[in-house]
Amino acid sequence: MKHARRAFLTPVPWVASFAALNAELERQCLARLRETAGRDPRPVGERLNADLAALMRLPAGPFEACDIVAAPGAATKDGANILDARD
Repeated sequence: MKHARRAFLTPVPWVASFAALNAELERQCLARLRETAGRDPRPVGERLNADLAALMRLPAGPFEACDIVAAPGAATKDGANILDARD
């Protein structure tokens, strides 16, 4: 997001509508997929496809990222609940 903000939204674009802004951002993002970045000579889009192919599938059902500890006094001094985070 940091790259997109710096590359596509600085300076702030002047457009007639959100639809026009979305169309312009889409055009710029699609052009970016054909560019190279860093030391890798492959285009950004090719590298993105390789990353997407390597990602794990989404779980079939709901996934709870942590367990809420429901023990008396299980809160920080600021009143935040203490969670048992799963790695």
